[in-house]
Amino acid sequence: EGYNSDTIKETFDLIMVGWRRGTRITTIVDRVYDNLQLARHLRKKVIASVSNYKIFLSFVTVLISPAMFALSYHLIVLIRNITSKVIAVSENVVLPINLHSVRINDSDFILFSYITLAIISISTSMIISIVKTGTIEEGYKEILVLTTLTMLSYAFFLFAFGKFFLIFVT
Repeated sequence: EGYNSDTIKETFDLIMVGWRRGTRITTIVDRVYDNLQLARHLRKKVIASVSNYKIFLSFVTVLISPAMFALSYHLIVLIRNITSKVIAVSENVVLPINLHSVRINDSDFILFSYITLAIISISTSMIISIVKTGTIEEGYKEILVLTTLTMLSYAFFLFAFGKFFLIFVT
């Protein structure tokens, strides 16, 4: 009664049942010991697997997704600049295709990106919390951290890609 462990209770129940039936206690204890060692080994493997899964999801959420949205934004700006120059140059020339300017508003795309990244990071935090602890309630702190890191990462990538794409725009 002093220990609050289901494993210990089950172990002693097995030993007592075996002892009452006349089974050799050493055989039961050896089997219980082997099963406990196997359970510890499997628990360590599961923890390592969950840790790898968490690292992968966090990496994709904090670095890859913001980088792809920032790259998309700057590619849209680049395409807009190229098409506007082509349209300006080919005003009096008849082309086999009809070119129009790109009509994506920059502020709308950035707002869309922030909202989408927030949804992605919240969803990822919930998935990590469910895999790690079995419930979403345990992961509220992780939602805040992952969402903040994702937003900061997006702002950084917007700035960094902006500096890089200045070479092509001017």
